[in-house]
Amino acid sequence: MEKLLGGSARFRRNVFGASAANLAAQFIGLASLPLLSRLYAPEQFAILAAFTLVHGLGLALVTFRVEWLVPNSRSDGAADRLVAAGMLLLFGNILILFLAGLALEDVAAPRVGLPAGQGMVPLLAAGLLAGGLHLLLQARNVRRGRLAPVNLARLGQAVTTLAVSVALGFMLPSGNGLVLGYVCGLLMLVLMLRKDLLAGLDALFRHGFAGVSRALAGKRRLMSASTGLALANTAFLSAPTLLLILFYDDVIVGWYGLVFRVATAPIGIVTTAVSMSFWADAADLARRDPEKLWRFYLGSVKRLSVLAALAIPVFIAAPLYIPALFGREEWSGAGHLLAAITPFLVGMIVFSPTTHLMVYGKQHWQLWADLMALAASALVFAVLARAGQPAWMALLGAALVMLAGYGVRFGLHRAANLALVAESGKGRA
Repeated sequence: MEKLLGGSARFRRNVFGASAANLAAQFIGLASLPLLSRLYAPEQFAILAAFTLVHGLGLALVTFRVEWLVPNSRSDGAADRLVAAGMLLLFGNILILFLAGLALEDVAAPRVGLPAGQGMVPLLAAGLLAGGLHLLLQARNVRRGRLAPVNLARLGQAVTTLAVSVALGFMLPSGNGLVLGYVCGLLMLVLMLRKDLLAGLDALFRHGFAGVSRALAGKRRLMSASTGLALANTAFLSAPTLLLILFYDDVIVGWYGLVFRVATAPIGIVTTAVSMSFWADAADLARRDPEKLWRFYLGSVKRLSVLAALAIPVFIAAPLYIPALFGREEWSGAGHLLAAITPFLVGMIVFSPTTHLMVYGKQHWQLWADLMALAASALVFAVLARAGQPAWMALLGAALVMLAGYGVRFGLHRAANLALVAESGKGRA
C-alpha cells in the first residue's frame, strides 16, 4: 500500500477509506444510469446538466471560499470560527441570490438551458444552501484529518439521489425528477454531517456576528482571490456544458450530461479520495518540509498518470458500448462525445485532485492560468462550431486546449514550490 499510494500513513488510510466509500457511492450512480436513461429523455438530462452548471457556479460564490482557509487554521477553535463565518456569509448570499433569481427567472433561465416557471429558483437556493454547508463541514473534518463521516455522507447522498430520481421517474416521467433527486442528495449530505453543523452553529451563536467576523480579519484579499479562482475553475470544468448549450441542441447537451456522469463516476472513486487526503497532508508539509511536499506531489501525479493510461482506451471505445448500455436509439451519438473529451478527462485524473496552489498562497497564479485556458478552449470550440463541425469535433478541440492548461498548472506548482523552498532556506539561515 505504501509503494502504491506514497505519502504518510494518515494519507494512505484516508485515501483507502474515502476510496471505499466513493466506490460504493459511484457504483450506485453508475448502476442506475441504464435505468435512468430509460425513465428520462435526453432533454431532461440536459436540464440536469444546466442545473448543475448554474449550481456549481453559484457554489463557488456563496461562501467566498472560506472553506479553503479552514484546513490551514492554527487550531480547531479557529477552524470552527471560520466555519461559523462561512455559514453567515452563506445565509446572506443565498438570500440575495434567491431574490435576484425570482426577479430575473423569466429572462435568465432560458439563456442557461433551464425551464422558467418550474420552481428552479427555490431548488437552486436549496441546493446552494446544502452544497455550501457541505463544503464548510467537509473542510472542518479535513482540518481534523477525520474523513470517515464525510465518506459515509457521500454514500448516503448516492442512495438518496438514486431513490428519489427513480421514484419520480416512475411517477412523473416528464417532470424534473433528476433535478429533485440531485437536490435531495445534497440535503442528505448535510443531514449526515449534522454534528459538525451543530458545532458550527454553536460557534456562530457563542461568538456572535462580531466574533466570527473577526475570524476573517486580514483574510478578505485572500478570500476575494480564492473566490475568483473558484469561479474560474468551476467555469473551466463546466465550459463544455455551457458551450454545448450555446451552440448545439438540447439532445446533444443531454448526451453530454449523461456520458460525463459515466466518465466522472469511476474517476471520482479515486480522485475525490486523493483530493481530500492530499490537502490534509499538503497543508502540513508546506509548513514543515516544502521539499518533501514537492516529492509527495510528483509521486501522486505519476501514480495518477498510470490510472489515466488505463482509462484512455475505455474512453476512446465509448462509441462501441454507450448505445448498447443505454439501450435507446436517442442515445446513439453520446459515445462519440465521451471519446472526444478524453484529453480533458486525462487532465482531470492526473492534475485536478492534487492542485494545491492555495497552500503556497499562489491561487492568483492558477486564476490567471485557468482564465487563459478557458478563453482559449472557448475560442477553439466556437470557431469549430460556427464552421459547422459536429459537436464531438468541437469538444475534442476544446479538450486538447484544456489538457494543455492542466500542464501549465503543473509548471506553476513547481515554480511555487521552488519559491517556498528558497524562502524557508533563508528563514533557517
